[in-house]
Amino acid sequence: MATTTVAPLALDASGSLHAGAPIDSTTPEAIATAVCELVQDLLNKEASPVSASVLGQGPRGFAMAMLRDISAGGFLSGTASSEDHADAVVQAVLTALGLADGILGAIVDHWKALGGIQAVSVIGPATETPTAGAHVRLMQTMPAPGRLAAATTDAEYRVLRFPDIATVVQAAPDASGLDEIDASMAKLEALGP
Repeated sequence: MATTTVAPLALDASGSLHAGAPIDSTTPEAIATAVCELVQDLLNKEASPVSASVLGQGPRGFAMAMLRDISAGGFLSGTASSEDHADAVVQAVLTALGLADGILGAIVDHWKALGGIQAVSVIGPATETPTAGAHVRLMQTMPAPGRLAAATTDAEYRVLRFPDIATVVQAAPDASGLDEIDASMAKLEALGP
């Protein structure tokens, strides 16, 4: 089977990033490039792959990734192991970028720092933010996973819901950060289940 340079990525029901195709339909370098490009789009952290590989032919692959950190200078490296060799590469790149705990949490932290954002909640198994009650009720108005924009006289809201997790952003009316959040949520929704 011929390989292609396209390396699709996908978010699962809980918002975790995974490879969207098996390793034999792409290359480790293409996967690493796709992850770096997504992180740059969503978090403004610029890195480029120097090398990416998967060791092991058995059921469990061990991936290694080395990246050039263009934002801060220097090099980053990460490793990961998974039964899905393509996912091992994704996780190795995320580890190198300091995102081993997941990309969604880092995106939420980035959104909190944007202009005019009042609160951001992640609604899932361990929801613990002061505004979570109102945010949970807003998320529950959605009949299915997807995006929602709502406004009151005091605030604007953006919701991105996956089957197992949701994020809710509360912002001042016409907050400058909402355009970036809308664009990010559209990209994340397109990667979702």
